[in-house]
Amino acid sequence: MAAFKRMIDINLVGTICFTSALLPLIRKTKGRIVNLSSIHGRIPTGPRAPMSTVTAAISAFSDALRLSIAKWGVDVVLIEAGSTTTGAWYDRKDMLDEARNLWQNLSEEQKATYGENYFELKITSLREYQSQQEDLSALLRSIGDGVTRTFPLPRYTPVTRKEKIQAFVAEYLPYSVYNIIYN
Repeated sequence: MAAFKRMIDINLVGTICFTSALLPLIRKTKGRIVNLSSIHGRIPTGPRAPMSTVTAAISAFSDALRLSIAKWGVDVVLIEAGSTTTGAWYDRKDMLDEARNLWQNLSEEQKATYGENYFELKITSLREYQSQQEDLSALLRSIGDGVTRTFPLPRYTPVTRKEKIQAFVAEYLPYSVYNIIYN
């Protein structure tokens, strides 16, 4: 619960509070709101449950806000980055330490249900992002377009082909197909 609360407080509540505080000025100047989120709101996995939950909520918040303030000429742009464009945080030792702390704080029943081997497998899967070379050009291009274009797209998704396919499967095919392929 601590991981969920921290992620929600910082990323979701922080986004909503910051946007709400500036909204009168943005409406007055017909400005633009650009929110940065993650594709993992559309392709959730167990180890990323807090991030997936928050990014899905940020996406929903951005879509609802876009609809409600369009009449004032305010654009709301959502940029859904992928793992390779935001994977730098996987390199941090504190993320792995936090995951291990999460394991230690589970109840004995939860530990018995999942097992330490399952936990280690999931932690190891997070390390796959450490070796990836980050190419931030697509993300930076999306942010640039979202900020400067006269008529920006409502949503940019600078992700890898693999992530695009996974999001497509998650959104448009039966969940049983997604489950067979990705679980």
